Amino acid sequence: MSACLISDLHLHENRPELTKAFKKFLISHAANVDSLYILGDLFEAWIGDDYENDFILDVKLELKKYSSLGKKIYLMHGNRDFLLGDKFCDDVGGLLLDDPTTAKINNLRAFSCMEILFVQMIWTINLFERLLETKNGKMIF
Repeated sequence: MSACLISDLHLHENRPELTKAFKKFLISHAANVDSLYILGDLFEAWIGDDYENDFILDVKLELKKYSSLGKKIYLMHGNRDFLLGDKFCDDVGGLLLDDPTTAKINNLRAFSCMEILFVQMIWTINLFERLLETKNGKMIF
């Protein structure tokens, strides 16, 4: 299973360039993986699943399009969107993860607690993979 991990986008209706970049990310990078992990603070602020406006509906629509392609969406609360709930997840076709949680990605077990450890572990793995692709890395292994 391949995955993309993101966190701390802090999407806000007064920052349309962020929303535009997120939409582009979903179509380009995230389209090439099986699942998307949103590890907290997707939104700058979240006052509850019962509040909606055009901005929120737009973000929901993009995530729903993504999940409709058979992609999995996993969400975790951040300190700015801790009121994100099951209704939002149902609306976008996602699953709200417990905090802390573990996941298995590419036969690796990873742990996440409020986004930091999970992202740090994947970042370290990505650095190691890039090292292996270098001339010196190939000589070592």
